[in-house]
Amino acid sequence: MAKLTGVPTVEIWGDGEQARSSCYLDDCVDGITISKRHVSGPQGVRGRNCDTTRLRTELVWTPRVTLEEGYSRTYAWIESELHRA
Repeated sequence: MAKLTGVPTVEIWGDGEQARSSCYLDDCVDGITISKRHVSGPQGVRGRNCDTTRLRTELVWTPRVTLEEGYSRTYAWIESELHRA
């Protein structure tokens, strides 16, 4: 919204000390070889952290999408959704 409105301030909840780990969803699905099917129901918690160490060692799997590329794709998608709205 800051980009679209020209307002140079964004709100960020919390004190800035939170920690997150990130893995692009397509890589995560590839890594655990499952398919997705969205169904209606409770949404649950919107944030999780993951440790891919076991996937890397036991399945010899490594994410293909870098953190920067994943955020770039996600930002572009969010921006396009805002334009549509």
